[in-house]
Amino acid sequence: MSEGIVEFVDEVNGLYFRSILLQKRGDEVAQHAHDYDHATYVGSGAVVAWVGEKCLGEFWGGSAVPITAGHPHRFVAIMPDTRLACVHNVESANAIKEKERVG
Repeated sequence: MSEGIVEFVDEVNGLYFRSILLQKRGDEVAQHAHDYDHATYVGSGAVVAWVGEKCLGEFWGGSAVPITAGHPHRFVAIMPDTRLACVHNVESANAIKEKERVG
C-alpha cells in the first residue's frame, strides 16, 4: 500500500492545504498525528477513516473529516483516484514544516 502522492502544498488566507491523491483502491495515508486540530476534506472518491483503532466510517467526496490534535489517524481509499485535502491553520502548518525539516 502506498502513502499517496502529495500533489501540492499551498497556503492561502491563513490556511495550509496539502492535496493527496490515492490512485488505487487500498492506497492509504499512513497513521500519523499532528499537534493541532485540523480537517481532511474528501474532494473526490471515498475513504475509510480511522482515529487510533476506531473506524469512523466511510467518507465520500464533499465530506470533511474532523481530526483532533494528538490523535493518530489514517485514511484508506475505497475508490480509485480519491483526492484528499488536509486543511490546517498556518500555526499548525509551521509546526508540520519544522518537523519535516528536522527529520
